[in-house]
Amino acid sequence: MLDFELNHLNESPEWRLILEEYQRRKAQLKTSDPESEGWVPRISSLNEVKDEELPKIHGKLIAVGYLKFQLSGRNTGVKYQISPAGKLALKNKAIVVENQVDDQSAKKSA
Repeated sequence: MLDFELNHLNESPEWRLILEEYQRRKAQLKTSDPESEGWVPRISSLNEVKDEELPKIHGKLIAVGYLKFQLSGRNTGVKYQISPAGKLALKNKAIVVENQVDDQSAKKSA
């Protein structure tokens, strides 16, 4: 994973919010249907993100490999799922934030 991609994820909270929402929806789907492969309908609205920004953000997340899509058919349309790289990026973001908190605590203690 490129540092550029991780930096952009850190600087674009909307990216992270969308990835986290796909992760949440996949978990919810797997809970209700354990046999599901985890593909969920496209997020068309998210409180923290302007609706007109969603298509652009989806495109960027797909381009950097954080989000996967599949054409499911005429009735169901396109479905999405967070990619392994997207999951890793979210995990790395959590580690970066945790390390920053630890660094700030260490500076205060010194």
